[in-house]
Amino acid sequence: MPRIPQQIIREVLMAKWAEEIGPEAARAKAISDLQAGAVPPWRQTEIGLTSYLVRKRLREELPEPDREGERLYFLGFQGLRAVVKVGSTGVPERQFDKYETQARNLGYALVDG
Repeated sequence: MPRIPQQIIREVLMAKWAEEIGPEAARAKAISDLQAGAVPPWRQTEIGLTSYLVRKRLREELPEPDREGERLYFLGFQGLRAVVKVGSTGVPERQFDKYETQARNLGYALVDG
């Protein structure tokens, strides 16, 4: 029996959670939990789901990677207070990974972009 790649399993789980919880309800709960001081690793499904959905939307909305030039982005993070990161990059996925790691280390999560 072939192994199912971990990314496919994650996609299915996130789609199921998004359907059950609802993206807007998940985002509201995630922001509330983060403002209340939720700390990583995130045990709250809504925080992980919200970050996942933002990244998915950004992947779909950003221009194709084969286009030349930088891509402008605005990323909204929530912790005890809101933080917005504005910048440009030619490699958005790598840049967003870096910011998410830094944010998580400080108790923040990606909630908008």
